[in-house]
Amino acid sequence: MKTITVAVHIQMDIDENGNVVTQAQSILDLMNEIVGMSELESSPQIFTEDIDSSDIIDMDTEFDINDEVEVPDPNPDGTDLHNHSFVGTIVSIFGDIATVEDGDGDCFDIELNRLTLA
Repeated sequence: MKTITVAVHIQMDIDENGNVVTQAQSILDLMNEIVGMSELESSPQIFTEDIDSSDIIDMDTEFDINDEVEVPDPNPDGTDLHNHSFVGTIVSIFGDIATVEDGDGDCFDIELNRLTLA
């Protein structure tokens, strides 16, 4: 058997009045406990040794996963991978970047401030 490490992002809702780091740590610890009680042979773990408030990103945006959005024409500087404007669906949000899936199933990373709800 071989052990691998996979990096993931976990989005969670927390009480704004409490300590963000403590709440995040508690939720991740609970996730580890639940996985530990399962019958999975692979024994996955979530490592949480170095969580601090600088690692936590405020995901409060006007957009949500599964929102239909209008993606504008590409930047003239050639940094965008899409060829024209389109309406697509947000499949993930990380920081100020949304991954938007077009009608063909292709995904593009676009800055949230460039998107509008369709």
